[in-house]
Amino acid sequence: MAGSVGKDIVTDGIVLYFDPANTKSYTSGSTTCNDIFKTDPSVNGVLTNGVSVDTSDDIPSFVFDGVNDYIEMDEFSFSGTQITVSVWNFGETVSKSQCVFEAGTAAINTKRCIALLIPWSDSTVYFDAGNALVNFYYDRISKSATVAECNGWHHWVFTKDSATGNQRIYHDGSLWHSGTGNSIPLVSGDRSSVGRFSGGGLGYYQQGKISQLIVYNKELSASEVLQNYNATKDRFI
Repeated sequence: MAGSVGKDIVTDGIVLYFDPANTKSYTSGSTTCNDIFKTDPSVNGVLTNGVSVDTSDDIPSFVFDGVNDYIEMDEFSFSGTQITVSVWNFGETVSKSQCVFEAGTAAINTKRCIALLIPWSDSTVYFDAGNALVNFYYDRISKSATVAECNGWHHWVFTKDSATGNQRIYHDGSLWHSGTGNSIPLVSGDRSSVGRFSGGGLGYYQQGKISQLIVYNKELSASEVLQNYNATKDRFI
């Protein structure tokens, strides 16, 4: 598995793929991780404040302590009408504010293009998607989550198509929540990170493990989400 991209996953539209199990993405002992697909050769991530890679359970994953660990990414710019962010996340708590992935601007920390909060301290999963160049200009869908839905290994997929207004969250291969009328276009800025949310100028950090973070410049269909889940689930569950 360490030398593969992921058997039978959807590859069309991938613009970023971090996977600590793939030697093209991460080599043992390194403080950086690299985009497997190299859509933008400059994009990589710096393991910051002690992020480690756990291989003890045969599921290589980035480990975040929930205090200040995160992966700082090079500028990762995208715009358009569609996006999908897919991730395998191992949650450890639902009682603290956490963020799996964020893209926005460094100028004003409340400007966000993408924020995936799994979950926030109110046990709610939030999916914000919009224009990072305009303050508080984003669409949001959210849903209260149970401990069982968050803790342990779970496959989360977030999609948005601003042309149709559809915004969706999938959990373990099935549609979990959705919203309509969400037409704010996707415009990113100059800051992105894995495991940290910088809203309000503060830092909120993921506690647990993250593996196989994939960003697409298209909206995956329900059948494609299920395809990816079935293609990778044996590794995690």
